[in-house]
This record gives sequence, C-alpha cells and structure tokens, in this order.
Amino acid sequence: MCYDISAQLKSQLKHAQRYAPHLVDEIKEKLAPYLDEDEQAQYRVSGFDHPRLIIYTDKKGLTPVISKWGLIPHWVKEPEKTIEISNKTLNARIETIHEKPSFKNVAQEQRCLVLIDGFFEHHHKNKEKIPHYIHKKDETSFLVGGLYDEWTDPNTQETTHSFTIVTTKATGFMQTLHNGVAEPRMPLILNENQSKLWLAGKEDFSINLSDFEHHEVRPIRGKNASPNTVIAQEYYPSQPDLFS
Repeated sequence: MCYDISAQLKSQLKHAQRYAPHLVDEIKEKLAPYLDEDEQAQYRVSGFDHPRLIIYTDKKGLTPVISKWGLIPHWVKEPEKTIEISNKTLNARIETIHEKPSFKNVAQEQRCLVLIDGFFEHHHKNKEKIPHYIHKKDETSFLVGGLYDEWTDPNTQETTHSFTIVTTKATGFMQTLHNGVAEPRMPLILNENQSKLWLAGKEDFSINLSDFEHHEVRPIRGKNASPNTVIAQEYYPSQPDLFS
C-alpha cells in the first residue's frame, strides 16, 4: 500500500525545470488553486485528499502534467461515483493491472511516472501501528511507476486528469517494515533507466533499496496525526528497540 507520501512542490518544480523550463511558470499558476501556503510543501499528503501532483506520461514524454491522485476511469458515467472510485484506485498492484476493470484499459497504453520525496508506511509490533518515513539517504526525490486516465464530466464537460501509483512486492528492508499484512508491498520505485522501460511497457524490475532508509515518525492517522509541516518527517521514536 502507498497512501501517504511526501511530494514537495520545490522538488517537483526542480524536476520540471530540468526537462521543461518553459512550463514551470504555467505549472505554478495551474497548481495555485489547489495549494494554500502551507500545503505547497506537502511534507505529508494523503491520497484520500486526492492532491494534485506533477506526473510524466508515456504520451507526452518528459512534459509535466498536473494530475489528481486517485484514478477515475474514463468510462465512469455518474459524477457522484467518482470520489468513491478514486478512493479505491490510489494504488494498483502490478500483478493485476491487466485484469482489474479500472486499470486494464490503461495498463499498456497510459503509463506515467510520479515524482515523490518519500512515502509513509506502518510497522506492526505489540498490537501497535508505528508509522515510518521512507526516503533516499541523500534526501533527493525519486520516481515511481503509475497509470493515468482522463475522465470527462458529462454535465460540465470538464476533464479530470488522474493517476494511480503502482505497487509491487516488497524487497529489502520493506519486507520487514511492512508487516501485519498477507503480503508486504511497496511503491514501484524506478531509476532513470527503469523509468524509460516502464513507460515502454516493461514490468519486470529488480528494485534496489540500498540508497534508501527509514525512521519512525509521529502518527499519520487519527486526531493526533502530524500536520503537513516538516514535523511530519521528523524522527519520533515510540519504541527504540523496534528492530532489535
């Protein structure tokens, strides 16, 4: 599962500057209605809030596109069902993307890359769910695989561009960290070369987490959930002997 991520605007704009500098100002302008001053950092953002992020699609190459997290299939007819559906399509298991109705039409032809700074996952111990923040050791952003679609509201004719983050079987320390489930999962983390292969249709990747690390953080659910500030990513030990 991957329901909470860090996707700081400055990282997304830096990446966009690298490939499409002429579009950076336009991206800032288009994102402005969805971000208040605090949210521009997006130290921790939940997929259930359906934030707008910058993605890179197979059709547009390295041109950034603003997209809503939570895929809305183009075939949905009732606008009132879009929230319910997008809550169920935050993630897509790579093993079944060619089978599930919401994904099978886009699994081959509508792939994308999502740039994030890190993600959050719970570790279960002694009946507790302890949140961890997973990120690169050098604190740089990285790409994960996704799928996207475009849905047009039949009433307003407004088009919504949306995406899902693809997950795969956990590897490395994520096999131990993401416990309490039948099968540990993690986002489909891709390096530069793998990113090109993912957009071209490849699905069999070996993911190396040697450049990543994790640490405990404050709660990410419930009334005591950390705010969308740097506090959300700070080390906050609940059990110092967690993996001893």
